[in-house]
Amino acid sequence: MDELVERDVLRSEKVNNGYIYWLNSKDSDWPIPPDVEVKPERTEPTVSEWKKYGYVQLAALSLLIVVLGTAITLFGTFQTGGYYTTPWEASEIIAVGLSAGILSYLGLFFAGLLWIFDIDELPNIGDFS
Repeated sequence: MDELVERDVLRSEKVNNGYIYWLNSKDSDWPIPPDVEVKPERTEPTVSEWKKYGYVQLAALSLLIVVLGTAITLFGTFQTGGYYTTPWEASEIIAVGLSAGILSYLGLFFAGLLWIFDIDELPNIGDFS
């Protein structure tokens, strides 16, 4: 088709993710049929494409960790109040929950850095050798 465009037999126009072709003739003077609605070309990623970015995945994991850390901290706090007992000390449970919170904030910080500096993918460990 491209060769026919080069030879001036056909004309072409980019539409969405492909091209349409028509005869280069005064009788065929339409790039798009009148009954076809053409959607504009996307410049923004879809939600499924956006979720594949490394910084989005890191931020989602960090948010999951902060929710888990909050639940663990509350669990330890309720144990301190004597509502129930576990084989672990309440201070140990609270420390684990707060550590998860700190870890999640670090993950959110690094996700923000990846987003700001527009780094899509992290290098593999084997790439440094």
